[in-house]
Amino acid sequence: MLLLILLPISLNIYALIQMYWDKRQAKKDAWRVPEKQLLRLGFLGGSLGILVGIYWFRHKTQKRSFLWRAWAAFLLHLLLLGFFLYYFYGLEF
Repeated sequence: MLLLILLPISLNIYALIQMYWDKRQAKKDAWRVPEKQLLRLGFLGGSLGILVGIYWFRHKTQKRSFLWRAWAAFLLHLLLLGFFLYYFYGLEF
């Protein structure tokens, strides 16, 4: 049970750090984190970290395709969380 709590938290923190690093590297015109890697990280559970990174660091705000995919990952995770809470705990919304 503890893993179900710690894994998403750590993934989101890692995703936020990756967004910060990519923004920093973009300012330096240095090697960047591939967009595909950021999106993969978002779909694996770090979607909130990606979204927070987008708005805190004002990074990738002009790339509509990236924004749509980041929001899609977040909404998918909300649906999965709702299903999990309903199915395993009987919580209704």
